[in-house]
Amino acid sequence: MVSMKKNPVNNKKNKTTKIKKRKAEKFKRKQDEKKFLHKNKKTIRTVTTLAIIAFIIVSSFLIYQSTMGKKSTVELGDEVKFNFISYYDNNDVIQHTIVPNPDSVTVDTPLDDTRLKMPQRLIIGGYKQVDGLLSFLYWNDDMLLGLKKGKTYTISIPAEQAYSGPQLSVLTEEERVFSVPRDTETGRYGVMELNSFTEDYGEPEVGKMIDVEGVTLQITEIDDTIVTYEYYYEIGDEIYLEYGKAIVTDKTEDQLMANYVGEKGVTFYIVKNNTWLPAHVKEVTEDELYIEIDHFNYKIRIESITKNIIDEKEWNVSGGDLAIVRYIGYYEDGEVFDSSINDPDVEQSKDLPLDNTYDHNELTITIMPGQTIPGTQSLITGFNDALKGMDIGDEKVIEVSPEDGYGAWDPEKVEQVDLLIGTFGRFEVVQKEQTMSIDEYMAQNGYEPLVGAVISFYFGEGVITEINDSIVTINVTSVMNTEFIVDYFKGVVTSENDSSITIERIVEDGDTIAIPGGGSAIAHVNDDEIILAYDPTHYSVGDSFAGGKITDITDTYIEIDKNHPMAGKTLFFKLRLINFRKVA
Repeated sequence: MVSMKKNPVNNKKNKTTKIKKRKAEKFKRKQDEKKFLHKNKKTIRTVTTLAIIAFIIVSSFLIYQSTMGKKSTVELGDEVKFNFISYYDNNDVIQHTIVPNPDSVTVDTPLDDTRLKMPQRLIIGGYKQVDGLLSFLYWNDDMLLGLKKGKTYTISIPAEQAYSGPQLSVLTEEERVFSVPRDTETGRYGVMELNSFTEDYGEPEVGKMIDVEGVTLQITEIDDTIVTYEYYYEIGDEIYLEYGKAIVTDKTEDQLMANYVGEKGVTFYIVKNNTWLPAHVKEVTEDELYIEIDHFNYKIRIESITKNIIDEKEWNVSGGDLAIVRYIGYYEDGEVFDSSINDPDVEQSKDLPLDNTYDHNELTITIMPGQTIPGTQSLITGFNDALKGMDIGDEKVIEVSPEDGYGAWDPEKVEQVDLLIGTFGRFEVVQKEQTMSIDEYMAQNGYEPLVGAVISFYFGEGVITEINDSIVTINVTSVMNTEFIVDYFKGVVTSENDSSITIERIVEDGDTIAIPGGGSAIAHVNDDEIILAYDPTHYSVGDSFAGGKITDITDTYIEIDKNHPMAGKTLFFKLRLINFRKVA
C-alpha cells in the first residue's frame, strides 16, 4: 500500500494566495465606500442637519408643552381665580358667581364668557379668611389640584367634611346613610319669650291664631315673661318635621303622632355631631326612611392661575402658619392633664388614638414666630416648635422641658397676703386747699402742672392756683353729689364748708367687699372705724386667690403660689397635625 502525503510547499503557497485575495477585497470595499461618501457627502450632510433640527424642534415643543401645561394646571401654592355654581344633590342651586344673580341660573347654566360673573380667589393650601360656601372649597382646596385653566369641572364635597376638610369630618363613611322609623312624634306645645313675641307678632291673646312661616300656632297661655302656644294641627294635616313632610295620625295630651311621607329629591337640614348638614331621603320602605347626607356640589371654571404664590418646596409647617392640632398632654407618670378628646364617657389615657375614633376639640394655633392669626392661640415653645416641619396626618410624641414649657418653679413667686387689709375711718375730712410736690403731682397725673389747670379728685374737681418751690397748691372748686368710690367702699359727701368737706364711707357691719385682684373681704364696722380683713374660713388650700393658688392659711396670712401650675414639670404631648394653611 502506497502512502499519499500533501506537498507542504504547495499548501503554504495556497494559503498565502487566499490571504492576499481577502486583503484585496477589503481594500476594494473601502475604496468603494470612500467613493460613495465623497459622491453623496452633501446629501448626507443635509439629512444629518435636518435630523438635528427636527430633534431640536420636537424637544423644544415638548418642553414648551410641558411648561405651558404646568402653567395652566393648578398646583400647591398657586392662586386661582374661578367662577362656580354650587348646588345640592337634587340640583337645587345654592349660590353662584353669575351676576346680577338671576333666578334662572341652574346647574346647566354655562360658566363661559357670555355672562357677567364675580370670580373668587383662593391660594391653594394658603391661609385666607373666608366665609359662606367659599369656606367649603377653602378647606377642601386639594380637590382643585390638577384642574386646568379655561376648563369647567364638577367637584362634590361630602357635607360632613365641608366645614373643615376630610381630616375633621364629623361622620364616618358608614354614617352617611342611616335609617329612621316613619312613625314619629313631636311636642304639641312650644314657648316664646313675651318680649320677642310682642316684637314679632304684636300683643298676644289667649286663643289667638297666628301663622309663623306656614305653621299655624294658637296661643294657650300667657304669663309675665312667656307665651305658650299649641301647634294647631288636626289628624290628616301635613306637618314638616326633622326628616321632611309627615301626616298627623293622632294626638295625645302633649304629643302629635305623625308618619313620614318620605319625599325623595327634597333637601332638608339635620343635626349630626352638633353640625347642621343637608340631607335627603334615599329610600322609603313600609316602616323606615333611609336618609343620606348630601354633598355640596360645585360646577367650577378656572379663569386664571398665578403660579408659586407660596413655594411648594417648603410645603410643611413653618413659622406664621395656621395649624389645626389634636393632642394628649400627660406627665411622666402617665397622668393626662389635658386632651383634645371631647368625650365625657372616655377615660383619658396617653394611649388613646388621635384619629376619628373620638370627637375632638381641635386646637387652632398660629405657629410662632409670626403675626398671630385672629381666632387662634399661641402655645408654649416646646409644643409650638414640635409642629414645625410636620405635614398633614403626621404624629409624634414630644418631651417638653420646664424651660420650653411653663418655666422653672420660682420661690419668689410665693407670697404671703396679710389677712388684715386695713383700718379706715367711717368719716374723713378733706381740706379744700390741697398741696403736693411736683413729683407727686406728675406721678398721679402723668403731666406737668400748670396754674389754672383743672384736675379731678375721686370726690370732685379742683384748680391749680399756685406752683412755688416745687409745691403745687390746688383748691377744691366742686364736689360730687352722687356716690363715688373711696378706697374699697362707696362714699358720699355729707357736709361742706369754706375750708373742708366731710366724706362718709357707706358700709354695714358684716358686708362682703370685693378686693380688686384678690378675692373678697369682710367689713367689721363700729361707730367710727372700719376694719377690713379676709375671713380665712372662706378659703381652702388649692383655691384660686389673687392671681395664684392658696398653699397655706394661718391666723395672720394666706400663702399663695403665683407660679404656673405646671411650672417646673416636664411635660409630654402626643400630637397629630390635622390640617394647616401656609401664610403667604
